[in-house]
Amino acid sequence: GPNADRVTEPVTEPAANAAAAADRPGRMATHNCHQFRGNSGGPWVHRTTGDLLGVLSAGRDDRESNGYSVANALNAESYGAIVRKADPHGVYDALSVRGSAPRVARRGTVATVTATVTMRGLMAAAQVPVSVTLPRGATFAPSRSRVCRITGGRATCTLAAVRPNRPVRIPIMIRVARNAPATLPVTVKVTSTSLDQNQRDNTAVINVWTR
Repeated sequence: GPNADRVTEPVTEPAANAAAAADRPGRMATHNCHQFRGNSGGPWVHRTTGDLLGVLSAGRDDRESNGYSVANALNAESYGAIVRKADPHGVYDALSVRGSAPRVARRGTVATVTATVTMRGLMAAAQVPVSVTLPRGATFAPSRSRVCRITGGRATCTLAAVRPNRPVRIPIMIRVARNAPATLPVTVKVTSTSLDQNQRDNTAVINVWTR
């Protein structure tokens, strides 16, 4: 027919029996994508980012007319369990945060503090939650940021991805009250997984000096 030579793009979606919870591995299925024999155990890699998404477990080879492939999806916990076997003393998922602020912020004005989230180790983290808590004497100023949700004196920011050696910076605009104390300690925290061997650097206090 006229469409005999048409090649459609593979469609990837969660398998029907994949785990419903977002924090559990589950499975992925791709349609119209053939595999070679011996593909089981091979990596499923994101074409653009190079991130490891899963491990191939089943599929039809290139002799079949209707191709498909199935992979067991990996999350931080399952990937870490694999790496831990190969390198029990390594670092698998090491998130950390630090902050910076202007030397002095004038009372009654808006100042910008910056939280910088970094990742060490062998893997990237997706949908990383970062919280920012302000003390009395400071409020969040209007911002165009789409990654943070503000409720009172607390902001919750979700980073799409943090990759090793590629810091992600979050600018935080705060309004310094006219009667603010001499120091405003802004607390920033990044949530890591149990694979992070040192979670003490997951929290940082940014001291904003006022006058």
